[in-house]
Amino acid sequence: MSTALALSKRAPKLSEADRIKGIADLGKTLEPVGVTDTVTIAVSASLYGVTGLLVLYALIHRNYRPIRAKNMPLTTVMYIACIVWFLGDIATNGLVYNVGVWSKCKLWVIWFRDLGGYLYSSIVLLRAHALNRIFIQRKSFTGWAYYMPIVILAAALLIFCLTVQLISDDLTVSYLSKLEICHYVEGFKWGSLALLWLVWFASLFYYIKIRHIQTAFNEFREALVVFFIAFTTLLETSLVHGIFPTYPLNRTLRTITTYVDVVCGNISVWVFLVYPVFKCIFYREKYEHEWLAKLARDGLQREYQIEMNRSANTSDFAKMGSGHQLTSLSSNDRTYATDYHITLDSNSEIANFSSYR
Repeated sequence: MSTALALSKRAPKLSEADRIKGIADLGKTLEPVGVTDTVTIAVSASLYGVTGLLVLYALIHRNYRPIRAKNMPLTTVMYIACIVWFLGDIATNGLVYNVGVWSKCKLWVIWFRDLGGYLYSSIVLLRAHALNRIFIQRKSFTGWAYYMPIVILAAALLIFCLTVQLISDDLTVSYLSKLEICHYVEGFKWGSLALLWLVWFASLFYYIKIRHIQTAFNEFREALVVFFIAFTTLLETSLVHGIFPTYPLNRTLRTITTYVDVVCGNISVWVFLVYPVFKCIFYREKYEHEWLAKLARDGLQREYQIEMNRSANTSDFAKMGSGHQLTSLSSNDRTYATDYHITLDSNSEIANFSSYR
């Protein structure tokens, strides 16, 4: 048993001065929880609150086609995963003393920080998988093709969390009452990070495969921005854990680490939603018309599965000056039609688009 774990067996809660002295005996310096930590929590919560308003607005207006194309259920789960991740950070990054409910280290490490981080990462992986399946493999992404990856990822996350929960604290994460912090066992810490890296390298594999695809509504570019932000965050987390394993004792390090995670989570949601939400607020009908026109003009009928009703009245959307003519799909192409649920208004030839996302 390590010296730190031995200290955790010592009884009763000590004063802050005694706690600082006890940590000093380990050759470490404790910067007590203070105003900076409280401000960090407040600012982070405020950022998630603002992002929550964005998500709420998008949910209320989820039938607006440019917003519906973002797959609001999946994007909402991403937002919730980021909040769960943040709550785990509060306890594990040392922003509060781990007393009372905050002393339940396995709860905050496994079911909040780890689960939130893995769920967020899995959603990014799922988006990359969807782009690859539709634009590279030219296969359907509805029904079992859509739900099976979700079921597999959810089962894997649940099995991981339950397994770690049942393993002894001495082999995973334990509560150090002397220091009032959560202590990671090295094997568990690096094993958890290795699993995260595995998910992100799987995402990288997909992004390499889909790097040349052409989409009408920036799906690839949005996903790529989120990938680089999250990949950088994971790299920062790994370096901090490797170089400064006791970073929760240092006010500057724990503050920076928390903000990096919070910025990653919030930006990820904003990248997907801010543009269509902004347009919905200020240019609702005009942008929707432009959005539908771009769908036609980009000439990606096969990928986005537009089938025109030729008996319908001619509209501005059927008179694009780009020279791309919307043609009927072959019987083979119809295989993918339900991926985007594109139908046509019988009176206006306006495509009703809802993408895989």
